This record gives sequence, C-alpha cells and structure tokens, in this order.
Amino acid sequence: MQAFATRLLSGALVCIGATGCAGAVRAQIDVEAPAAFTPSSDVESYELRSPALTIETDVSAGAAYTVSFPRSVGVLKLDRKSLKASAFSAEVDITSAQASWQLVADIARDDFLHATQFPHGSFNSVSLAKASCDTPPCDESAFTLFGDLTLHGKTRRISMPLTLAMDLCEAKATLEFEMDRQQFDIRNDGGYEGLVSDTVVVRISARAALNGRPPSCESAPSPP
Repeated sequence: MQAFATRLLSGALVCIGATGCAGAVRAQIDVEAPAAFTPSSDVESYELRSPALTIETDVSAGAAYTVSFPRSVGVLKLDRKSLKASAFSAEVDITSAQASWQLVADIARDDFLHATQFPHGSFNSVSLAKASCDTPPCDESAFTLFGDLTLHGKTRRISMPLTLAMDLCEAKATLEFEMDRQQFDIRNDGGYEGLVSDTVVVRISARAALNGRPPSCESAPSPP
C-alpha cells in the first residue's frame, strides 16, 4: 500500500495546511502565558461535539483534501460579562480521521500521527489576552489564546489568534493557525516523509447555543 500511495503522491509536495501552507498566522511555541483574568460568578459551561465542534486540517496532494476528526469533543466556558475570562478545551480523537479521499486520512492517522500509540490529542487554554490593535476601530472579538497543546505524546505551550464572538443566540469561537509538525515529533520513518511539508495548518470552530436565548433564535439562520 505504501508504494502505491507514494506513487500517487510523488511529484506534488503534500502540504498539511492551507493552499501553499500560507495564509494562517503561525502559532508561537513555548511561550509564557499571561495570568488568566478572574471570571465572573456567571460562567456557563457548554459541552461541544460534532457538528457544533469541528477540528480539521487541509491536505494538498495534487488536489486539496480536508482531514477532519469528527469524534472530537470540547468544552467552552463562557463568561458573558467578560469574554476575556472565558476558556476552551478540546480532546481530539485521532483515530476518527476522515477525508474525502480516505487514503490521505489513513496516512495522516497511521503513518504520521501514529494513532495506535497516540490515539488522542488535546488542547487546554490557560488564558486569553485582547489582540493588539494599532489602528482603531479595533475588533472586539479578536484575542490571543494561550494554552497547552498535546500531540503525538508531546505537550507544548502555544499561543494563537482566536475570534470569540457572541450575540443573543450563540457564541462562536474560531481558531486557525499554522505550526511546524516537527516540533511535536510528528514524522514518518518511511517513504512519505519527503512528500509532506513541515508546516501544518489547524482549524477549530466551536458554536454554542446560549442558555436562555430568545425563542426567535430557534428559527433564525446561523450567522456565517
């Protein structure tokens, strides 16, 4: 199977990430996180799973494919009075990797992420900081998220951009960042290593229907 897959993928650099592995902000690794803001007394906890939670990465192997992890779960702890005191955590089920071309997901799962040995990854936030803004008006939903990312059995503290917004109906958190897979020892000892770029781009989207939302939310379309 490996020889077959290598022939299919050779001639095109496989880039786990956005087209050309560009466009996403690079996560900072081994950073010092600022102290977390003290939450109010009204923090709400929302358990998340597909389709309210999506964790995925794009794979380019001559054409673009998306690898998703649909059995992943997460928790959004939302402080409506002070969004910067909110928190997010997720557990990624590596064994559930799927793609429109399943061979791509199988290679990612078995030959790079080694799901038999490392069936889960995780992220646990430590603190949030308002994103820097030099030119008003500033985006009030833009934050920098600090947390501990565990992949392939290795945990490192990282920071990445987060969009966290809320209306009367729902809260939405969106993360998109790139990083170097080698920093988590994610590599293949066989013939695939030279076909896959070191840059990976991760996308996470979480939606939570708010407690106490008005009845009109039930029939309103979700915002993009």
